[in-house]
Amino acid sequence: MSFEFDGKQYAQASTHQKEWGAKLVAELTLQGDEQIPDLASGAGALRAQLAQCVPQGRVVGIDSGTELVSITLLWE
Repeated sequence: MSFEFDGKQYAQASTHQKEWGAKLVAELTLQGDEQIPDLASGAGALRAQLAQCVPQGRVVGIDSGTELVSITLLWE
């Protein structure tokens, strides 16, 4: 299956996901050294929020779209 990334469409479609994700992250009780997988990480917005919560940990973004993986790796 082929997937073409459309940045404008993704930005519009991901608004609710980002809002929901921010609420979820705010409710987490983290020690700061967790290893967290961010599945379907998109452009990495949630991954960046999680990374701030685990300064001694690691958040790994995983996404099927090559364009999104390239963008996510910029947060590395």
